[in-house]
Amino acid sequence: MNAVLSRAASSGRAFTTARLRLPLPSLLVSFALVLSACVNASGASHEGRGNGQLLSVQGNELRNVHGHRFVFRGVVVYALPFYYDAGGRSDPTLESVTSYAWTHRFQLFQAIRATEANVVRIPVSLAVYSDNRYLPGGRRGYLQRLSGIVEAARAAGLYVILVWWDSLGFGSHLLEDFHRLFPMMSAVYHLFRHDSNVLYEPYNEPHGITWGQWLAVMINTLAFWRKSLHYGGILILDTTGYSWDISPLYLRALLDAGTFLRSQPNLLFANHRYPNGATCFCGNNRLTWQRQVGRYLNTLPMLGSEYGIYDGQGPVSANWGRGFLANLARNDIPRGLNGAITFVWDWVDPNSMTNPATHQLTYWGRVVVSQFLRRHFS
Repeated sequence: MNAVLSRAASSGRAFTTARLRLPLPSLLVSFALVLSACVNASGASHEGRGNGQLLSVQGNELRNVHGHRFVFRGVVVYALPFYYDAGGRSDPTLESVTSYAWTHRFQLFQAIRATEANVVRIPVSLAVYSDNRYLPGGRRGYLQRLSGIVEAARAAGLYVILVWWDSLGFGSHLLEDFHRLFPMMSAVYHLFRHDSNVLYEPYNEPHGITWGQWLAVMINTLAFWRKSLHYGGILILDTTGYSWDISPLYLRALLDAGTFLRSQPNLLFANHRYPNGATCFCGNNRLTWQRQVGRYLNTLPMLGSEYGIYDGQGPVSANWGRGFLANLARNDIPRGLNGAITFVWDWVDPNSMTNPATHQLTYWGRVVVSQFLRRHFS
């Protein structure tokens, strides 16, 4: 979801790499140079260690420990406050939503599980971790609250995806700034390194960068997680263009890098979609989806990690959302999409699946439950 975040300084070290501005013929040369930089940065084994792999990516599909296909059905949940107003002050409305989520976290996640969801995607933020105006205890307090949130989600039987929202604010500076997230990523990973059911999505919606720059950022990030943190589990990587764009050439290059760093890449590529002015998932809108995304689902490991009905580019369209989710269930999941996560469980804009005052499902929430969460896939 497009948003503006406060930015805060943090120390970190990137693996040395040249900025990639790639005409197509130079892709393999630049790719080899970046891989060489990753190898020289650490002497760790190619095989990741760390938490186990109750879920893993095999080919283009997510599978469980028994080798059966597994499909994520879930929602985004804001449970850690990190929004400031234009003057740098806490936003009381947004703070109230996340305060409720924290206070009632066990009931909230049980309610989500009752919809038959199996995963929650929880945004985290370097901006507040570095300059915590909401919670007592500074960085330690932030991590303690995050630990309590994950504990409540896990008690409800939910997988958890932790996603760093800061890349929205980094924008076209992501290539220069991505390494600033590494110290926080390390601290968060070490909280949950023994929990195989916690997964990580390092950058929400990169944008304003070329595919070559995106590749450089992602290879550096892969090297950090695999070789410095020794994490062998699933990483979910958003594509550029707010995670709307797909380039098979660059995604396959990253899969090759993942194989080089670890024999099983264990990568999923995130896809996001909103109506952007469309009022139904039909006609050219549906054809564009098929041309841009659908035709790659049986060859690339894809996950719909954020789908909603409003992002300021047109009217709210639950009708579009209903058609889109029905198409996912009927066509795209069988074709290879590894699940969908909708935006957002409890919030203060039209994407909210529950009413912030009553905490009952909205019309959009009922659409999500009926059209997707209660569907079963094999």
